[in-house]
Amino acid sequence: MGELHSIRGKEIYVERQGDPSSPPLVYLHGGPGSSCYDFMSVQGERLRESLYLIGMDQRGVLRSEMLDEDEKLSPDDIVEDAEELRRMLGISSWSVLGHSFGGFLAALYASKYPQSIDRLIFESPGFDFHLTLNSLLKQASVIFESKNQSQEAEKTREQVQSNLETPRLMEVWLETGGKLGKDRESLYFYGPQKDFFETLFSKAPVEIQNRLQQTQSHFTKLHEEQTMYKSVLNDLTELPHPSLIITSNHDFVFCEKQHEFVRDKVGNAKIITFNQSGHFPRIEEPVKYARVVKEFLLK
Repeated sequence: MGELHSIRGKEIYVERQGDPSSPPLVYLHGGPGSSCYDFMSVQGERLRESLYLIGMDQRGVLRSEMLDEDEKLSPDDIVEDAEELRRMLGISSWSVLGHSFGGFLAALYASKYPQSIDRLIFESPGFDFHLTLNSLLKQASVIFESKNQSQEAEKTREQVQSNLETPRLMEVWLETGGKLGKDRESLYFYGPQKDFFETLFSKAPVEIQNRLQQTQSHFTKLHEEQTMYKSVLNDLTELPHPSLIITSNHDFVFCEKQHEFVRDKVGNAKIITFNQSGHFPRIEEPVKYARVVKEFLLK
């Protein structure tokens, strides 16, 4: 169980597991707006044995205080919340694990507060939304073709080739994802756990189920502010921290172009590829995932 902390004028939900004397690791969730609920549920028991694990629902997300209608939100706000939480907890420095959009946030955080961070772990990171969205749309066209929806497949391919600005490309992706229906989950899960989140939240306490929709405001405000559409790939080359990227052969978010950039230009980043996962190695290969994380942080 976690608790609310007043951070920079907002009540932020924070969950801590493990011994505070162990090496601290903070988890930054993706989405935008996914919450730390699934990560702490799946990996908490495994990682808290040897790490001081800290997760937070970013401002406006799930168990944190809702955003006001006229309230602005940027990735910098999330970074500042994380840094303020570190100070409040009396932690001199910690390691950061960011998943998907959380990988973008972790890179931003490390660039702004390098002295606050020991090591970085990026799980299926989205460092460049434009590259990620193109990758997802290309794979969506493959799914449409497999369902004999050739018109939708061709329309999707045309949108990829039309050089849309990234915010507009996001809107195209949201529309396309809606048309995919249940097949959308095959873009994120490789194995049979495609109903993982539906099952997880169906078993969650009612108060959590009732707050799932407030995530939309978090995403909408970040989308409107647009800073999240700036690539942080080049920023990675300047980071001094030992870094681990956990990726998968079947992930379309940390796409081939991002993988090639990191491999060729980010010298202090180690890449470990999972073979039986999609976008969520921590869910599809949880035991291996926990081992890899602990080995990297506890060497």
